Amino acid sequence: VDAGGAGVGGDAGEELTGIPSAEMIGKSDHDFFPPADAALYVARDRAALTSRGVLETAEETIQTRHHGARITHVWKVPIVDAAGQPTHLLGISEDITERKRIAVTLQQSEERFRLLVEQSPDVIGIYQDTRLVFINATGVRLLGAQTPAELLGRKSEHMVHPDDFPDVKARIQRRLAGETGMYPAEVRYLRLDGTSLLMEVSAAPVMYEGQPAVQFIARDIGDRKRSEEQLRVQASALDAAANAIVITDQRGTIQSVNAAFTTLTGYTAAEAVGQNPRLLNSGQQDATFFRNLWQRISSGQVWSGEMTNRRKDGSLYFEEMTITPLLNAAGGIVRYIAIKQDISARKRAEAALQENADLATLEAEVGTAITQAGSLGEMLQRCSEAVVVHLDGAFTRVWILNEAAQMLELQASAGCYTHLDGPHGRVPVGQFKIGRIAQERKAYLTNQVVGDPRVADQAWAQREGMVAFAGYPLMLADRVIGVAAIFARHPLGDATLQALAVIANTIAVGIERKQ
Repeated sequence: VDAGGAGVGGDAGEELTGIPSAEMIGKSDHDFFPPADAALYVARDRAALTSRGVLETAEETIQTRHHGARITHVWKVPIVDAAGQPTHLLGISEDITERKRIAVTLQQSEERFRLLVEQSPDVIGIYQDTRLVFINATGVRLLGAQTPAELLGRKSEHMVHPDDFPDVKARIQRRLAGETGMYPAEVRYLRLDGTSLLMEVSAAPVMYEGQPAVQFIARDIGDRKRSEEQLRVQASALDAAANAIVITDQRGTIQSVNAAFTTLTGYTAAEAVGQNPRLLNSGQQDATFFRNLWQRISSGQVWSGEMTNRRKDGSLYFEEMTITPLLNAAGGIVRYIAIKQDISARKRAEAALQENADLATLEAEVGTAITQAGSLGEMLQRCSEAVVVHLDGAFTRVWILNEAAQMLELQASAGCYTHLDGPHGRVPVGQFKIGRIAQERKAYLTNQVVGDPRVADQAWAQREGMVAFAGYPLMLADRVIGVAAIFARHPLGDATLQALAVIANTIAVGIERKQ
């Protein structure tokens, strides 16, 4: 520009501002820029003209026609005549917009990295020549210091447990020699108070302030190790437990089982994990049972009860089970723990006691019927009804032998059949299973009615669910006077069969008295 502030040209200026050189000539800053900006530029031009030296502006923002705001680095110097008076002003403007953007981006990146390092939950530090030259805030806190200055300059041998230092020293040397890759190692670091802190450490070679160094990242794993040890103890306790233990997720999928589960059910852990506990379902409990169970535990309540389950080999067993929901901090169910105890032996003992009590009551009622009942038919009917009630029989019948006709005549029937007429009302000796019992003079016993050759009507047996049959000849000395028989929809045990033999003898004596 000339001394009056009018432009005199410049191709580079045209490229920067987007204003043609021809348009610039003879014009001032006020013709192209906002008033405030133009006034600032003119003031700086005047200052440069009077300074008689170079006037530098590190950053000057101008509004261009084609690129918007641009940042420039400006140098201005007056051009003087022979008398030393300024006639023009030479301005050199360097567009530094991109350089400033890169610098800002780099600064922001460095700031983010600094925040990441300082706010990292892991310890981040740098060793150089075996001395600590950098440590972040987490490292300061975990190592028991108040400020980084308390730790900086300390040698690695003074920061690591003596037993671990030889390995740490070798790792640092390998890193400085150019070894790459991340290989975590467990190292005990020493706090300022001398206590140790178990850390998982990874290290890598870096350049720090122009010199080779080793950067390490360390994580406090003390809590994790304690948790792992607690889990190992718990797992050992589960395996050592006498009761079977099953852990499932919230959907009921088996996550783990202990050794006692395998002993109880026959299923190994590999076979059970990933399955649903219904693999033990015996079919002895109905859908309502399981619906009530799931409603209770899914509401966060403990369920306790007994059920019959099926082992891998198909055998049934009784178990007593408690299911406890495990809740997270928010109160949601994350696991179910089921503790199972085999109570089959107890159930058998309870059943035996009940059976003995029932048999004792049955024998007493039969004895009462023998001594108190009026007619022979009444006595036999009361005995039959007592057998059905106390042995949970399907039906019981008693026939008396007509010796002259060699015919067994039905005198009493209790249970699901009470009529005395029909095909079984008169049975010839030697025919059907009843007649053969009288002929052979010995009891016939089976807990497999379906498939038994002496049970002629197999379709009826299957339809009615008959399982057991016991038939006894009614004997007086060597003479047969009748037959007593029972059908049941469940197996008859040895004690029951022995009691029935005694009852048959008692009924025989009662028949003799009534006759």
